[in-house]
Amino acid sequence: MLAMTKGERQKLGRRCGVLLQGAGVYGSALWDSLTVEQNLEHQLRAQRDRVAAAVAERVAERLAEVGLGSSAQLMPAALSAGMRRRLALARALVADPDFAVLDSFELGADPVTLGRMCELVARRHGESGGTYLMATQSMHVVRRLADEIVVMWDGRVIAEGPAEAVLGSHEAEVQQLLSGATTGPLNMNPPAAPGPGSPAVAPAPAAPAPGETGFELPLPLVG
Repeated sequence: MLAMTKGERQKLGRRCGVLLQGAGVYGSALWDSLTVEQNLEHQLRAQRDRVAAAVAERVAERLAEVGLGSSAQLMPAALSAGMRRRLALARALVADPDFAVLDSFELGADPVTLGRMCELVARRHGESGGTYLMATQSMHVVRRLADEIVVMWDGRVIAEGPAEAVLGSHEAEVQQLLSGATTGPLNMNPPAAPGPGSPAVAPAPAAPAPGETGFELPLPLVG
């Protein structure tokens, strides 16, 4: 990327779809000054050279897929958190990208809605192909959609390979993550409270909550 010219980066960007993790309008990188409908229209026009009628038809179709057909004229701030995630997913895939990065699209979704979103992702990938890279903490998403899996814990990779092999792994760490067991090698027990006379320790600064990092701004996803 660093060796690319600006034109080359823009050309690559037009082939990509991105859904960022985070809460609120800015966390999903939605354009808060555009309506629900316009968010998809802008993305589609930037990535695909289409006439106005074709853009309108595609946008209406994709909003209906995520249950936002009746919300087309609303602003993103008027949507619930779950609806904003669905809008962000629709926008990421509206132009049938060659490469899509989908970070935690399951946030805010009830089980039925999540099932429909998984069906949508599978259908879009089946129809347009390409490569989808997904980050998720939902085992439902993993089991429904993954072909290859990389399992991470505390910043390290503890398993990777074809989905069938990883999901069938007998490694204790992998099994604990897949089952959600609270006991096992992946220990999250808090440190013991200091005893009487122990020196006071200043608390560590709180880690930023999802969506509060400096990178999750409503920046255009394409050049």
